[in-house]
Amino acid sequence: MQHICRMFNDEIVTGLTVTAHDSLVGRKQRRNEVNDMSSKEVLDLALRLRPEERFIVIEGLIKSLDEPDKNLDEIWAEEAERRLKAYHEGRLKGIPMEQVFGKK
Repeated sequence: MQHICRMFNDEIVTGLTVTAHDSLVGRKQRRNEVNDMSSKEVLDLALRLRPEERFIVIEGLIKSLDEPDKNLDEIWAEEAERRLKAYHEGRLKGIPMEQVFGKK
């Protein structure tokens, strides 16, 4: 058996004693337990981790938010093309960079 307090298969596992069997069989049960936890409970558990372990959790959370969304990228690319076309056709006026950034 091994006492662990770190990210385990992309799940926060803290203060658990697991065997190899537990790590395979109990994975679904642990996932359900995490899903049943409130955000405050997850934060409280994460704050009990050592600083380097918290960094791993933070990095994983940030990466999960920074996933590229191909649909959103496509929508913005189409919008950019429409705006550029409207600008070239004189239907859209540009704003000087100095005005946008408040420089005179």
